Amino acid sequence: MEKAINHDGLLTLEQPLLKVPLEQLKKSFRASQKILEKDLGNLTVGLEGLAGRAANLTSQDACQSVDNAINRLKTLKRKLMESKAEERAHLDRSRARLQHLNELMDITDIDSDAYARWSKVRMDRILADYMLRKGYTESAKKLAETDSIEPLVDIDVFEQSRKVEDALKRQSCTECLQWCSENRSNLKKTKSTLEFNLRLQEYIELARNRKLTEAIAYARKYLTPFADVHMREIQQAMALLAFNPSTSCVVYQSLFDSSRWHSLISQFRSSSY
Repeated sequence: MEKAINHDGLLTLEQPLLKVPLEQLKKSFRASQKILEKDLGNLTVGLEGLAGRAANLTSQDACQSVDNAINRLKTLKRKLMESKAEERAHLDRSRARLQHLNELMDITDIDSDAYARWSKVRMDRILADYMLRKGYTESAKKLAETDSIEPLVDIDVFEQSRKVEDALKRQSCTECLQWCSENRSNLKKTKSTLEFNLRLQEYIELARNRKLTEAIAYARKYLTPFADVHMREIQQAMALLAFNPSTSCVVYQSLFDSSRWHSLISQFRSSSY
């Protein structure tokens, strides 16, 4: 007797498979749009200024200005071509994943050879994903390559995350703050405190190194925007200016504790995954 497949249930579980490349596509499109708007805006301003000074320019200066504008356009073209190639890669991954899911829709018997083959691909995908989450990137790559499922596995996304984690292990927040900037809308939806904690940690490092003037300036610029939600933490952090890293006061000792870096890595990993 033929055993029916719960297509709806399986497709519900597979939503992340389609969501990731689409999110990456949206991010790439927004980035290329910003590049286009910024570079074209600067070029337009430059050309308008050149037109206004045309009467006072020598032919050599005019030629040089035009050459500069051409070079800037060539640079913009190169950036847009790179963005287009990136967007095409995300589209290709989306297409491969849709095809993979469509194959399931053509299978009706859970005991069929077709379902066994489809399930094998799915299991390999899950194994590769698990390896990537545990940091076994090369093993995941080898599995994906051997089974020809590279488009179905988010190796590039995990590699980007690993670079951010490695930077945090080196006690650098720069890369993670950049990641927060690129994913601000999603972080806002989940009410994430990651960006604030990163800013707080950079402030703490300035206080640890007794760069007090820089720490105050940093707090005014980067911590005060979070005052509505994190006033208590900010007030507590400002008191670090009066304490040394060797303090025995438990509250401020915990702020100076290097284990905060491990907490940042865990929070980033959770937010990213």
